Formats: sequence, structure tokens, C-alpha cells
Amino acid sequence: MQFTNQEIFKVTPKNDIVFKKIFGTKGNERILQAFLESILDIKIKSLMLDLNTEILPDFYDGKTSRLDVLAKLDDGTLVDIEVQINSYGFNEKRCLEYWSRLYTKELEKGQDYVKLNKTICIWIIDGAVYDDFKEFESTWKISEEKYGLKGHFNDFEIHIIELKKFRENAIMEPRKKEFWLWFIDHTNEELVKMGRITEEQLNEAYEEYMRITSDKAMMTAIINKQIAEQDEIARNRMMKEEAMAEGRAEGIAKGRAEGIAKGRAEGLEKGREEMKKEMAKKLLDAKMDINQIAEITGLSIQEIEKLK
Repeated sequence: MQFTNQEIFKVTPKNDIVFKKIFGTKGNERILQAFLESILDIKIKSLMLDLNTEILPDFYDGKTSRLDVLAKLDDGTLVDIEVQINSYGFNEKRCLEYWSRLYTKELEKGQDYVKLNKTICIWIIDGAVYDDFKEFESTWKISEEKYGLKGHFNDFEIHIIELKKFRENAIMEPRKKEFWLWFIDHTNEELVKMGRITEEQLNEAYEEYMRITSDKAMMTAIINKQIAEQDEIARNRMMKEEAMAEGRAEGIAKGRAEGIAKGRAEGLEKGREEMKKEMAKKLLDAKMDINQIAEITGLSIQEIEKLK
């Protein structure tokens, strides 16, 4: 499969697979550490990647969720980074659910609650979420409402980064944080080049990005996944519009509408599973590691083994 420059340019570090390969791969801890230090404005002595990124079944659909990048800092703090290609995938309840699961992730049965570690979630969204303020980054912590007390419930921290606002803000003197975000956003070539010159680990991240986009098997999987996601968004939008039209139409039986919706949902789900299996087969043919295939497709290792 040959890729045009336009297709390769679209596969930016905002893509969840690319992001995981750059920041969530063993051996790239220096890259992740430099990025987190810039975003959290802290000094990190060391960190350890947690490759067990599966968490409990999702509250909404009962499916297992897979985190993008998860790390444990030297002081025990857990940090989760999630990237969303648009604000459609962001939901505050989902954000809180992820945080709460992670907070209790390492608590074994019968273990003292004092063993729980501070947990930070960072959401990077290629869109805009809040209309209340123009700043591209918001940090959410807990304070007492009546007396304004702070410094309590310190284990809770969530960062929301809105890339649409970031692009629209005129930043005259970029700091480390801005350089990293320009690299992830990948919409300003000059600022990406400037970041590579000034930040050693950012240049390492860029070289990793170039290796990924030169891997034909990986690019096949990424582009196919992007196409599938775009198709699903389009189908969901079409179904929503049809449902609204059907709701306005008089004389449509409730049972018939429910049956149509159920049939469509079942058909979409079956189609998604078949698409995942086809993608897994192609990656197996390309001799890709089975753990990477599981991460890309969302299939279990057992399901992939059956496709050999």
C-alpha cells in the first residue's frame, strides 16, 4: 500500500496509536518524562511505564477500557494521558470514571487506604470543550466551596488541554510546554522545528514519529483504523439524524423504531468486529508482534491467536 504525503501528514502524534508508540513504549521513558515535566510543571526523578493499561469494564457499554499511556512516578503518583482526535470522545463522567478506577487500581483486598497514591489524568483533545474561558489548559482540583480552603483531597488532579484553543492563542514566546503541544498538534512546521532545536527529548520524539510513519505495516493499521473511526462517526451521525426524522414522522410504531435501531446497532457491532479481525490478519501477515496487534485492534491475544 502506497501512502501520499497528505495521508502521512494527517497521521500526526495526536493519533492514539502514534501517541502510544512515542510516549508509551519501553525505552522511551526519557521522552515521556520530559513531556510530563513540561505539562505538570514539576521535576521528576524517574518514572516507570505501566504496560497493563486495561481497566475495568466501561460504565457505559460494559466493555474493557484501554488507557493510552500510564506511568508511575518516583513518588508513587500515577499519571494517565488520554488523547482524543475531537471533543466528541470527551465526557466529564468518563474522565472521572477513569480517574476513580486508576486511584484504586493498585489497592489490594484488605490493604490500608493510606497506600493509595495521588492520581493525575491528562486529557489532550483536538477540539474545544469549555466556552467559559479562552485558555487552552485547565487544571481541576478540589477546594472547599464555603470557606475556599485548599490543600485537602490532594490526590485528585485532572488536566484538560484543548488543542483548538491552543492553535488559536497567539503565543509570542513558547515555553517547553508549548513546544511539546506544537509537536503533538503538528500543525505548525516552523514551531515543530524550533522545538526540536531547543528540546533534546522532543527531537527524540520527532525521530520516533518519523520511524513510525516509515513503517508500512504500522501505517496500514493506523490509516485503516482512522477510516473505520471516521466511518463510524458518520454512521452515528446519520443514525441520529434518521432517528430524529423518524421521531418527527407521524404514525411510526414505537416497536418498529426500536427494532430498526437494535438491528442497526447489532449490524454495526458485527461489522466493527469483522474489521478488527481483518486488520489483525494483515498485521499478522506483516509479522507484527502480537501484543502490538492487540493494542492496535483491541482484540484479545486469544482472539488473535485463533486467526493464525
